[in-house]
This record gives sequence, C-alpha cells and structure tokens, in this order.
Amino acid sequence: MTTQRPLAAALPAAIAAALAAVIGTGGANVAIAQSSSILLNNDTNTEIVLQDGTSVQVDPVTGNLTATPLDPQACTGTANCDDVQVDITSFSASPTSVSQGGNVSFSWNSRGAWECTGSGLTGTTWNSTGKLPQGNQSVNTGSLSPDDYIADLLCENGPVTDTRQVSFTVVSGGGGGPQNCIDEGRVPPAGLTQDTTALSNIFNQNFSDPTLTWGDVFGGPFPDSGSPYWKTQRDQYISLEFTTAGVPTGTSGRFELNNPQSSFNFGQTLVTFSQCPGDFLDQEDSDCKKLITNGGINWEVTTASGLFNECELEPNTTYYLNALHTTISQPPFQWQCDIPPGTARPADCGDLVTAN
Repeated sequence: MTTQRPLAAALPAAIAAALAAVIGTGGANVAIAQSSSILLNNDTNTEIVLQDGTSVQVDPVTGNLTATPLDPQACTGTANCDDVQVDITSFSASPTSVSQGGNVSFSWNSRGAWECTGSGLTGTTWNSTGKLPQGNQSVNTGSLSPDDYIADLLCENGPVTDTRQVSFTVVSGGGGGPQNCIDEGRVPPAGLTQDTTALSNIFNQNFSDPTLTWGDVFGGPFPDSGSPYWKTQRDQYISLEFTTAGVPTGTSGRFELNNPQSSFNFGQTLVTFSQCPGDFLDQEDSDCKKLITNGGINWEVTTASGLFNECELEPNTTYYLNALHTTISQPPFQWQCDIPPGTARPADCGDLVTAN
C-alpha cells in the first residue's frame, strides 16, 4: 500500500473503534497498514497472527478486511509458519446414503484457516474453492452415478493445510430422492431436470446462487420469509428442501407466486409441498398441491388433520417445495409458460415469490 490512511477517515467512528481494537494497535490515529492480529469472534475465537509489514485494508463499502503480507506465502511473523495450526475439527455428510438426484448436506468446522476447498465430486457444486472455514452446503447428486463416493475438504492458511474426508453412497433411483418416494413412484417427471440456479431479479438477470433449499431462496431455514424473483428454464422444475424440525407446532404461513410485472415471461405454476423431491402427483392432503396463477398455498405445522384450506405439515419432517411452470395438474407433465409477453415458445418463465 503506497499511503497510510487514518482508519477514522475511512469508516464511521463506531466501526473504526471496533476494528482498531481487533487489529490491536495502540495509537489514537490508527493506520490501516498497521500489523498485529485479526480476531474472528466465533465459538472458537480464532486468532490469525499477521506478519510484520502486512498491509491490512478495509473496504468502507462492503466491510471486507484484506490482509496481504510482503511474502505471499507467509502466514505469521515466522518464515516457515511452524507456529501456525490449521485444524479441521469436524466434517460430516448427511444422509450417508442418498438416491440419485437427491441432496447430500455437508457440514464442517475448522480453526486457523483462511479458506477451504472441496473436491472429489466431479460435476457437482461441491468441487469449488473459496469456502468459509466453517459452513454448510447442500449438494445435488443428479450428476453422480450410483456408487460409493468420498468427498474431500482442504482448509488452508498459506502453506499450512489440513484435510479431511467423508464417504457416502448414491443409490439407483432415477433421480427420485428417498427410497420410499421411488417405491411409490413419486419421482421427478420424465424428461424434466431440476433447476439448481433459478434465482433472478427484477431486471431478468440470472444469479449463480444455488436453489436447492428453502434457505437458498429466502435467506434462512424454513419458515424464514422473503420476496425474491425466480425463473426456470424450459423443461426444468424447482425443488427446495426444508425441514419442520424445531418449528413449533401451530406455526403457519403462506407461499405465494405472482406476476413479476417486468420483462419476465409468466405463466401458471404447479406447486406441491411433498416429502419427495420433484413430486407433482396428488398429495394425501389436497391443500398441499395447487395450480397457481397469482395465488398461493397456506400451510401449518400441525399434528391435526382436516384443516380447511391449509396444507398440513408434520412436525420434525423433511419436505420439498416443488414448482413446475405448466398448465396441467396431472401427468404426463410438460413445461409450459402460457402467458409470454411476446413469444409463443419462451425459453424461461418467472415469478415474484413470496413466503410469509
């Protein structure tokens, strides 16, 4: 860094004071280039010691903190980093047996790492760099053939690394999800695939964020709320996994789809709340399936039955919110966007999605 800018000039006073305490300098006029340590305040209170001469920069807009040592390979004040420890304290996969097309969830925690990298599962979203030192990720197995698999996790701080592995099995199911769903024929419609990146915005621009779980779309676990936009490509459906575990009995809400009133193509959408991914067949509770045009489904977590106009969700149960742009409610299902703004066969179809 060519200049040293006082921290107070770059950030509001409260943020500057807090960051000054973290960086650990003694003067009232703290420079961003000052070196000491960074403390990550979490359950393990991870401390990252910086090499002398490290340039520490704070982006006043995003709040991102970047530390660049003079020696890119150095991670502490010692040249060989012998005193640095990177430790993956836990790494797990759930479930350990999943039907092809279902999702496997990875969870991990580490200490002393800058970032982590996933590998071992070619063709999936697990194989990527830039993962946080602690996190969770749901990975769809649609691209994996039935077999035993080992997922690798590498966490690193400069040249110091730690690795862990977990194993799981993908079983044959034609993309059907849990075995009971396969046995009952509650599998995704033939010829359709899951849209795993369906998020968009009012300007009809695609986002690369995954759309595999309720939290991917609404920002937090069920029943978190929000009003994003999504759209599916031709011959694709959406399936969002969520669980009612920990949700108090009696909790209720509404899932709604409406015309995005923008450059989107728009049409009817068949929606189900099902215990099977990609399942658009009739549900035991008829209120858990609906062909929607500017409307929605009311739901309640309950042990009761026979509720009027409410989809009854059992407590402590995994569900899937399934959505398919179509004009029919019975198989054979076909993707169709029936109210396009200017084309008879649009390539995609979108909605304003609201959960409350």
